[in-house]
Amino acid sequence: MFSQSEPNGGNPEKGNALRKSMPRTYDKTWEEIEDMLDQASERMQQWKAWYENCKEERDVEGQKEAARNYKALQGVHKTLRWVLGEQGVEHPLH
Repeated sequence: MFSQSEPNGGNPEKGNALRKSMPRTYDKTWEEIEDMLDQASERMQQWKAWYENCKEERDVEGQKEAARNYKALQGVHKTLRWVLGEQGVEHPLH
């Protein structure tokens, strides 16, 4: 089980090795990140509408798919808001 108080479940070498094996360019602009946030918001609304449509049609599998994608995009949305430094946004992993 991972320990929440210790990064990487108490194994610091695990995270360091991963970071070293995947070089990062850090070439995204704030505008690109804000555009991505807007896209995530739009897609969240699309999945929410799809969920409601599936609910009316009694399409349980469609509802599940829509709910999963909506929840995933909520995480993306919160993370991007956190990256942009929006006040009041808690760390996305908490």
